Amino acid sequence: MSKKVISITDDTWKTGAVVAETGLYEVFHSAHELPEQVTLAAGHVFPKCEACDEPVAFRLRKRLERQPPSFRIDLYQLPASGKKSDAA
Repeated sequence: MSKKVISITDDTWKTGAVVAETGLYEVFHSAHELPEQVTLAAGHVFPKCEACDEPVAFRLRKRLERQPPSFRIDLYQLPASGKKSDAA
């Protein structure tokens, strides 16, 4: 059974969708502080937050056109460094 690649907008993806393009992705999550950017490989699933079940959003910032044969990333969840403050 093939996996579907589903975008929540034209250029934003969320936890659980399949990564369509290998590249550097910006990370958006309102509940916890997560890494600002992650590198993800095509065919993998966009990772979740390790601290909660709220979806994480991703936006492709830079495509990786060529990847070395030994290039492999298995990122299942993003490390949370703490809750985000309500004060801005």
